[in-house]
Amino acid sequence: MYAHQPTTPPTAGVAARRLQERLAEFGVIADRVEGVGVALLHLRSGLIIWCDGGSFSWWTGRYSGPDGHWREYAYAPVSDVETAAHRVATRHQGLALSAAST
Repeated sequence: MYAHQPTTPPTAGVAARRLQERLAEFGVIADRVEGVGVALLHLRSGLIIWCDGGSFSWWTGRYSGPDGHWREYAYAPVSDVETAAHRVATRHQGLALSAAST
């Protein structure tokens, strides 16, 4: 018998809620929608964060590929909500500043 049972990763909804709560501490409001095996956070800047229970992902705003048609996505593990929140908040602020200048 193991002295320490391995922990299972949180469900997508639980992980998304944790990120949502941490983003709120930065003043970033996000609406959460949960589905089967996935949860989404929608920020007022239009940024959408996907969570599958293992990682968070969001569009960086950049394109790549031979013809520049592939969207580049950023990823962060759900085990590091703090770093994910900082990165998402930074992206959100960039989008908000861009929208304000147009």
